[in-house]
Amino acid sequence: MGINSVVLCGRLTKDAERKQFTNSVKFSFSIAVEKKVKKGDQWDKVTNFFDIEAWNIDYIKDALTKGRQVIVSGELDTSEYTNKDNQKVKRVFVRADRIQAFHSASEKKAEPKKEASEEIPYDPEWDDMP
Repeated sequence: MGINSVVLCGRLTKDAERKQFTNSVKFSFSIAVEKKVKKGDQWDKVTNFFDIEAWNIDYIKDALTKGRQVIVSGELDTSEYTNKDNQKVKRVFVRADRIQAFHSASEKKAEPKKEASEEIPYDPEWDDMP
C-alpha cells in the first residue's frame, strides 16, 4: 500500500463549476500555486495550475470564487477519456477531502466570519471509474 496525500495552497483561477448528480454534487475548479525557482542569482516566480474535484461541499460553495485563496488537501487521482479526435487522454487531478477558504481583506474589514472548513466524506459510489 502506498501513500497518496496532497496539500496545496493557491488561488482559484475561476468560479467553481457545480454539477448535480442523482445523489451527490461535484464541484470542479482549478487553483494557481506559485513557487520560487532560483535562476542564477535571482529568484523567479513560477505558477503551477492544479485541477480539483470535490464532492458534496455545499457548505463552502459560496466561497469558491475566482481569486479566493484556499488550502486543499486530498489525494491524486486519474481519469481517462477519448477526445473529439479519437485520442485517449489521461488526466491527473486532486480529489479533495478537505477545503479551507480564506476571506479577502475587504470581507475581513466588513464582517469577521468563521473560516469554512469541513471533512468531505468520500463515497466510492460517486465515482464511475473502475
